[in-house]
Amino acid sequence: MADTIFAKIIRREIAADIVYEDDQVLAFRDVTPQAPTHIVIIPKKPITNLLGAEPDDTLLLGQLMQAAVHVARTLGLDESGFRVVVNVGPDGGQSVDHLHLHLLGGRPLNWPPDDLGENNPGEAAHMAPAVRVAAGNSLSCVLVAGQPAVD
Repeated sequence: MADTIFAKIIRREIAADIVYEDDQVLAFRDVTPQAPTHIVIIPKKPITNLLGAEPDDTLLLGQLMQAAVHVARTLGLDESGFRVVVNVGPDGGQSVDHLHLHLLGGRPLNWPPDDLGENNPGEAAHMAPAVRVAAGNSLSCVLVAGQPAVD
C-alpha cells in the first residue's frame, strides 16, 4: 500500500481534528465536508479498500462500524439519523487508497445521492434495488450492488 495521507495522519505527521481513537481505529473531521458533520473513520491497519480486506479483517470491519455508531452518538446524530458510506475504487468515488468510512449527518441526505442523477442521467434505473436494514428508527444500512437488477 502507498504511503497515503491517512497513514501520515495515523503517524501524526499531518494534523487532523481527531474525534475518536482506539488501538485499531481513528476518526477525524473531513477537511472538505459534504455535510455539517462529516467524519472519516479509518483502520490503523493499511487496507486499500473493502476488496483488500481479508477474512482475518472481519473483526476490524465490525470495529469500524461500531466506531461510526459511537461517533454518531457522541456527536448527537443518533436522534435525527446519519449515513455511513464506503467508496471503493475510482468509479466508486474512492480518492484515498486506504479503507475508510464517511459518517455524514446534520442535514437531510437524499437517496440516491445528488450527484447520481446530475452526473449520470438514467443510472438509477439500472442499479440493483437497495436493501435497507433498519435498527431502531434512525439508523439504516443501504447495500447497493454494482450490477443491474435481475428479477
